[in-house]
Amino acid sequence: MRPSGHTRRSSRPERRHRRRCERKQRRGKRAGVRARLAAAPHKPAVPSLFVANARSLVSKLDDIRLRTTDGHRDSRLDSCVMVITETWMNENTPGLAVELAGRTIFRADRTSDSDNNRVVSQYTDSLEEQHAYVKETVDTVFPSNIRVLHGVLEKVRLKIQKLEKAIQVQREGCQEPCKTTCPIPVVSGKECEDIFRRGGKDSQMYMIQPDSFYPPYKVFCDQSTQNGGWLLIQNRMDGSVDFGRRWDEYRLGFGNVAFDVGKGHCETPGEYWLGNNRISQLTKMGPTEVLIEMEDWAGSKVYAQYRQFTIQSETSNYILAINDYSGTAGNTFLEGSTQLYGENRTMTIHNGMMFSTYDRDNDNWTPGDPSKQCAKEDGGGWWYNRCHSANPNGRYYMGGAYTQHMAKHGTDDGVVWMNWKGSWYSLKTISMKIRPYFAPNNNRVVSQYTDSLEEQHAYVKETVDTVFPSNIRVLHGVLEKVRLKIQKLEKAIQVQREGCQEPCKTTCPIPVVSGKECEDIFRRGGKDSQMYMIQPDSFYPPYKVFCDQSTQNGGWLLIQNRMDGSVDFGRRWDEYRLGFGNVAFDVGKGHCETPGEYWLGNNRISQLTKMGPTEVLIEMEDWAGSKVYAQYRQFTIQSETSNYILAINDYSGTAGNTFLEGSTQLYGENRTMTIHNGMMFSTYDRDNDNWTPGDPSKQCAKEDGGGWWYNRCHSANPNGRYYMGGAYTQHMAKHGTDDGVVWMNWKGSWYSLKTISMKIRPYFAPS
Repeated sequence: MRPSGHTRRSSRPERRHRRRCERKQRRGKRAGVRARLAAAPHKPAVPSLFVANARSLVSKLDDIRLRTTDGHRDSRLDSCVMVITETWMNENTPGLAVELAGRTIFRADRTSDSDNNRVVSQYTDSLEEQHAYVKETVDTVFPSNIRVLHGVLEKVRLKIQKLEKAIQVQREGCQEPCKTTCPIPVVSGKECEDIFRRGGKDSQMYMIQPDSFYPPYKVFCDQSTQNGGWLLIQNRMDGSVDFGRRWDEYRLGFGNVAFDVGKGHCETPGEYWLGNNRISQLTKMGPTEVLIEMEDWAGSKVYAQYRQFTIQSETSNYILAINDYSGTAGNTFLEGSTQLYGENRTMTIHNGMMFSTYDRDNDNWTPGDPSKQCAKEDGGGWWYNRCHSANPNGRYYMGGAYTQHMAKHGTDDGVVWMNWKGSWYSLKTISMKIRPYFAPNNNRVVSQYTDSLEEQHAYVKETVDTVFPSNIRVLHGVLEKVRLKIQKLEKAIQVQREGCQEPCKTTCPIPVVSGKECEDIFRRGGKDSQMYMIQPDSFYPPYKVFCDQSTQNGGWLLIQNRMDGSVDFGRRWDEYRLGFGNVAFDVGKGHCETPGEYWLGNNRISQLTKMGPTEVLIEMEDWAGSKVYAQYRQFTIQSETSNYILAINDYSGTAGNTFLEGSTQLYGENRTMTIHNGMMFSTYDRDNDNWTPGDPSKQCAKEDGGGWWYNRCHSANPNGRYYMGGAYTQHMAKHGTDDGVVWMNWKGSWYSLKTISMKIRPYFAPS
């Protein structure tokens, strides 16, 4: 018996019969391959790399079969090789499939069972991996890349067409003179209010010519808002114009004044800045008001209106002087940001500031440091302080709210109005419009000028009938007073000589109580009006001041005093910077309770007003004993780097508002030129006024006898020459000008006051 599963070995005739059957089967399969190849649809040729790989595989299979030691043919090996090669080649390369199948079938008889099975299995796996890679590349990667390239090419083609069209339009435009797409109205004038009176009642683009010495230019006139007459000097609406411009561009103006939307005239304003030179010229033609309208992205609208608006010339870096607010947006120009307090809030007030751009830094943020420039960080030109509470010329952000990460320098550089929407909300639209302050009521203007003429006639008549004879009597009195003053001075000199024979000593003791300023001293118990020591900053030594602790509940610090003409106020810049005169003296009570004539010093005044909101009280008396006062709730003096620019606001009193309104004896541009708000300080050796800058023969400080915030020149002159008796004449003046201690809105130009003093204290004091 044989073990189970053992099979009988076939006889030789049986094996020969089986081999003949297998050959017939292979012949039939080769014929079937050829038939399928002929009937198969044409496929695109595969890359040469794939053909080479396939042929290499065929060659390797041939080598394997040649190396086999057993020459017997095996039908299983033949069938396996044939199926593998036939399947792969039919799917990819029909031509090579025939070749490989033929070679496989005809050479299969050279292989052996054991070795060939292992080798075929390995190469089958490799072939399947290559097939999967080739299939994925051909089916996925190639089509995706081709689609991307088609998209890129299409975009490039469209861009080329657009550029070619733009070039063609420019070429056609160059073949004929430039022309406006919408006609300019026939009516024109000096400004938009003048155009309104001449019949230009539609809001659109017009030509104006404020000065016949300069050519006319285009502006947009709003003839519907508040009875019309508004001239658009700034407009933001869609971000189409970049406002991050250089100084020269802001000086001359930029942007699109207006455009036509299909009505045949330019009735829609574009984004533009009129130009600082033109704005300055327009505001100096007479009293001017400004209207600022704005809208957020939800459609809400507010406005801010200022009845006084003036821009100085380029020589003073276009200093802004603004006052008399009304509106719903919040008073950023005069009050600063309501989100801030103390010095931080003061540093966001724009009134009195110079204009700044990224290439000309005039702000108060570390002057001279190129890394700290408001215009560079906040995206536009503006009257920056340190830095802003309003930024109409900032970067335009779509949608309103923006973040620190969106800002170029991480600062609130959007189109901002902080007292309405805060620092991190950029407005959708904002515009600035100006017009003459008295427009559009022409009857009111005529009435005012008629009243002015009558006042001047009455003044001349009174001068001829009364002033001249009175002046003669006054002169006699002045001469007598001069004689008495000489005697008084000679006696004072004698006393000083006797005092110099022993070591210098203080004639009155300094009180023990001291503080940062007089209001602080008042709270600490210093209730007597006398001389004290103050130390506003621990980094600087203390100094003497006179504190008035009785007027309006006390706390007043005397920064200027005139009472007898004993101190000459015609001083140099350095003397006004450091201070001069006699703070106080003793009249026999054992303490310095009487103030002398002195100027505290611009450096100290600037430091005190920057400690927080400050108010100033100006008291004055004439030679008949009458007294009046002027009080301003906002008073700030900038540093020496900005020439101690004056910013003042919120008047009350009985003397007349000279600082903000100028002289009421004058009209139009002449009156505007006597406003002191926003002016730089001037002395005879440093001229910063607006009277022909650069001309040494035309200096207000030299002609008017003292240092002051002169414009061209003044309506108040507290530091002028001291004239005894009050009234003085042109012949008595050194240069024939009204150079006395003058407050024009009370006593006129030719009356020198007996006393005048300026006192400051924190605005919120006393509680």
